[in-house]
Amino acid sequence: MSVMSKRRERSRRCALVAATLMILALIGAPKYVLADLRDTTSCIVTGTCIGFGKRKDVDPTGVVHEIYLVGDTFFPDIVHLDYGDEILFVNMLNRPTVIIATDASWRSILLHRNASWGMVVQPRTQLSFREISILAISRGELRISPPPPPVDYGKLIDEAGNVIGKDGSFIRAAEGPDESYTGH
Repeated sequence: MSVMSKRRERSRRCALVAATLMILALIGAPKYVLADLRDTTSCIVTGTCIGFGKRKDVDPTGVVHEIYLVGDTFFPDIVHLDYGDEILFVNMLNRPTVIIATDASWRSILLHRNASWGMVVQPRTQLSFREISILAISRGELRISPPPPPVDYGKLIDEAGNVIGKDGSFIRAAEGPDESYTGH
């Protein structure tokens, strides 16, 4: 492949990535994606993609997500966060333990009972983790996403057992063998 065709191919790839990132920016992509948009634009203007695709560290957001190691599990075992948020592992077990990324790219210090260890999640951070122990089966996951929406329980029940709306308005009478609820 000639030098000219390599340059054309590299420019074509940069343009494709730039177009994808611009679409993501228009639909409200997270700030870490938008930060790469500047690098992509520079890549297209200069015709070079040297260093393109390297993930840059983001500033800490100040948001802390605590993850407790209890029993044989992490609580919560799935955490929704954004890059720059901090995760804080707290060992509630009666034994010391270490938390490690599933690809071993990061690990906590040895955590004794009630000890904690934290780190700021960056774009290069492995998002799945586990406990290192002979008996360990604990696994957890970080997800770069907003939290799931709250559960909508819809209609509610009043103290008489009647179905009411969220605003407290009467929807219908209670159903059942005696058609009423006395609270006893």
